[in-house]
Amino acid sequence: MKSVNTRDLVGAALDWAVAMCEGLEPTITEGRRIWIGSKRPFDPSVSWADAGPIIAREAIGIRRHAGSHLWFAMRSADMGNGQTVDWAEHTVSGGKRYGGHSYQVHKRQQRFDGHTALIAAMRCWVGTKLGPTVEVPAVLI
Repeated sequence: MKSVNTRDLVGAALDWAVAMCEGLEPTITEGRRIWIGSKRPFDPSVSWADAGPIIAREAIGIRRHAGSHLWFAMRSADMGNGQTVDWAEHTVSGGKRYGGHSYQVHKRQQRFDGHTALIAAMRCWVGTKLGPTVEVPAVLI
């Protein structure tokens, strides 16, 4: 097993981590692909069929940043309790209000990015569930 920063997970390593979050028992094929048992491949980092139900169930918001072409994702539970959300790196949940839309910021990571919507969303789910670093099989790195 190898420790990897959640924000760096991609491909099969990300799919493995998502499977762990879902309580599934993934296996790795010779081609470094993740399968659920012997029934079917599990590709939430590229498959809306696998990732969509997770995104809906966990209320993960996804947005594309126009300037950098990166996608951002965060769970609605992390969006704070204000009237607006600016997709900053830190949550305002429970923060003290000191202006029209200003809150004292609590330093808890909430936003994850990726080159696709699914990568950002699945990193968000893994980060929420497993934390900033995860252990994945070394063969997937």
